[in-house]
Amino acid sequence: MLRNHKYRTMKNIFLTLFVVLFAAGAGAQTENPRGIYRLVALEGKTPLVNAPFDQYKVVTNDITLTLFVQPDGSFNIANTDGQTLNYTGSEPKTEGDHSMRIYDSDARGFKLKWWSTVRGHMYFPEGGWVTEHYESGKYSDNGRIIFDALLQKFTADPAQPLVGAWRQLGWMDELRNTKKTVAALEKNYATSPYYGTMMIIMPDNVVYYVMSSGDKGFRVQGAVGKDHSIPDRNTIKVGDEVRKVTWVNKNTIAIALTRDWRTDYAIYSRIGSESAFMDAFATESGAQEQK
Repeated sequence: MLRNHKYRTMKNIFLTLFVVLFAAGAGAQTENPRGIYRLVALEGKTPLVNAPFDQYKVVTNDITLTLFVQPDGSFNIANTDGQTLNYTGSEPKTEGDHSMRIYDSDARGFKLKWWSTVRGHMYFPEGGWVTEHYESGKYSDNGRIIFDALLQKFTADPAQPLVGAWRQLGWMDELRNTKKTVAALEKNYATSPYYGTMMIIMPDNVVYYVMSSGDKGFRVQGAVGKDHSIPDRNTIKVGDEVRKVTWVNKNTIAIALTRDWRTDYAIYSRIGSESAFMDAFATESGAQEQK
């Protein structure tokens, strides 16, 4: 039941994002930050420096998620803060108060100050404050692709039927009794080892990710595939590699993958027309309720 609640909460979070992402204007810098913000600078061991890594805060009324993107396009999303971010003011309440501080905050940006006990870090002191500066409307190339994929609403397009959000049901070693096998994969999806494994195909790239939720909270791990293209409805190219797509039905595909002279088929079913992320959570929540 706890896991099921987390998935429902995550759906609400990303529904909220559509409201807060494009909030217009800003008042005094004592507002609670809400929306997507990129780390642009930080102060720690050294004076203010440009952000040394590609990091984002997704802040809603329910929770704050942190997205960290590696230069190669791999990424993870987690509830590292354990709370939503509300304005606190810059100064600690007492001399020994090391709680997180949020200030200079509104729809355009905010500052986050946290007490570091990290040893031997290039930027974070051991026993001192780190101040992170965030601004909205800022994205790296990979960051923009990831958010576009996770928050976009997809509708099936007859001209580009592969474009959209897909969840992996499993594998088949050959395409025999396909409809019967796919029906069994659908039925057993909630207990499948591929549960939460997603693929978002866009015209110029693909985003893969795996969702999980456990004792350490919600987490997404994924990667951007910029070398992907879709020559036609039956083909996905990854660099120079051509992967044949077989349509089981209008919402289910089998992607052929050949390794060491052996061909297996990854089976994917289309996720609905809402945001891929939100709809995935709605699907996973329903599957959990049936377990």
